[in-house]
Amino acid sequence: MIQSYDTAFSTKASADYSACTTWGVFTARDENNAPYAAAILLDAWKERLEYPDLRKRAQDSFYEWRPDQVLIEKRASGQSLIQDLRRAGIPVLTYTPDRDKVSRTHSVASMFEGGLVFTLDEEWTKSVLEESAAFPYGKHDDLHDTCVQALLRIRDGFLVLHPDDPEDNYETRKQRSIQNKHYYS
Repeated sequence: MIQSYDTAFSTKASADYSACTTWGVFTARDENNAPYAAAILLDAWKERLEYPDLRKRAQDSFYEWRPDQVLIEKRASGQSLIQDLRRAGIPVLTYTPDRDKVSRTHSVASMFEGGLVFTLDEEWTKSVLEESAAFPYGKHDDLHDTCVQALLRIRDGFLVLHPDDPEDNYETRKQRSIQNKHYYS
């Protein structure tokens, strides 16, 4: 399980939201009953929070879901959240994007096209899907950013592989891991 955060500083009505999505990886089955790994969106929230409330909300979300990793972009209030959650013993990975949001979104599109991403049939799912469908022209992209960030980590960590990806072997995985190391620390 992975939790992914997009953080903001302010509670002003014009400010961005802080957002979090929680993802799991599970074994799905295709039409021939063959197993494959897929990602599923388990939870999502977004709120305008001052930093102390964001820290509390993040700790509560961690203890509710107990993810293996918490992924936070290393900028804005994310830097403080990274430090505070690590002090609390929470397994935080920092994320440093290497390209713009639109390019990052395109890089995970094949996961959706390949049927590798699932959602629950919950009311909150609609807001995540609507925000992502409106990207990059929507008013907000906070939930969308958390989704892309999580799916990149799931893909880069070889937790879910697209059927068209190169054969997965130890040497390929090792080389990709070295290449991706500067994005996650």
